[in-house]
Amino acid sequence: YIWGQTLFYERMGDGFSGLPPRCIFYDSSDNKLYLGGQFTQVEEKTSNGVAVWFNDKWDTLKGGIANPGTYPVAITKFNNKIYFGGPISKVNNKPYCCIATWDGTNWDTLPKKPNASPMQLLVHNNQLYTVGEFTKCGDSTCYFVARFDGTYWHPVGNLMKYFKSYYPAQINCIAFYKNELYLGGSFNDSTGMDRNIVKFNGTEWVNVGTGIRESFAWVNNMQEYKGELYIGGYFSKTPEIPSRGVVKWDGTQYKPFGFNGLFGGSQTSDIKIFKNQLFIVGNFTQFDNMPTGNILVTDSATICSLRSFSNPAFSPGFGGIGNIEAMGDTLVLTGYFDYLDTVKANYVGKIWGS
Repeated sequence: YIWGQTLFYERMGDGFSGLPPRCIFYDSSDNKLYLGGQFTQVEEKTSNGVAVWFNDKWDTLKGGIANPGTYPVAITKFNNKIYFGGPISKVNNKPYCCIATWDGTNWDTLPKKPNASPMQLLVHNNQLYTVGEFTKCGDSTCYFVARFDGTYWHPVGNLMKYFKSYYPAQINCIAFYKNELYLGGSFNDSTGMDRNIVKFNGTEWVNVGTGIRESFAWVNNMQEYKGELYIGGYFSKTPEIPSRGVVKWDGTQYKPFGFNGLFGGSQTSDIKIFKNQLFIVGNFTQFDNMPTGNILVTDSATICSLRSFSNPAFSPGFGGIGNIEAMGDTLVLTGYFDYLDTVKANYVGKIWGS
């Protein structure tokens, strides 16, 4: 594993109070980093559910957006506005559900919206895709997944045909791989078999091989890297191979990540590409026989940890690292940690160097 003598850990102001951010998005066009979650303060400023990091300081975007207990869980940029999705109950002091927008100056809402919280927002081919527990978006019946063209919402296939009587389901994440749309979460197919991952082939929703087949398991995140789809979450195997917390899919078959995968928490919470390498974070203390402090990096040929277990880069807390996001030449991390190395961070910090 890599000791990282040339890595530097840096705090970002005084961080957050109460609870850590739940989602993070970097807008490279204006160098602003947006964060959302259940927090009510950043540094000593009131900031209800939303904050932005710009020019090495925090801003609250007019004091934030969410009431206490409601908060964004997904952020992206679409049609020159920042979209925040989640169990949001008010925007501009008016009752509202689920998606709010920020144009750089003011908060606004969508005239048509989902009837329940999105879990992720993803822009693909100038369309906004979202997944969640909703059944309608605007005037359209959309079960769990929908596409927004900027004016109207559209269904993507009919997931109820896939689930049938085994509804409800929880969809956590969305990804495009080889021109097909993949969903991950915790759900069964129409036969009652636990699958937890499904794809849309352009006509209908179909199984992804044999799936992540465990009754107490779920998929949290997916990321394409060097021609393979990396799938992360809480699971210990597919029917074919043991692979705890992370598994790869090449379009035809599943492949292991390492020999046995993650241990000591064994859950992946985010997977992102940074400097042409793939970073995997979550709540785990060991990978195969290698100690690690909730973070791994791979170039697809070699898998490394950034710190040894005896000198963890991150205080484990009770949730590890929740989210990562590339911000230029630095990697920003959020989660249930107080320190990065010896730096007091309060749930957010960054890594830079080699």
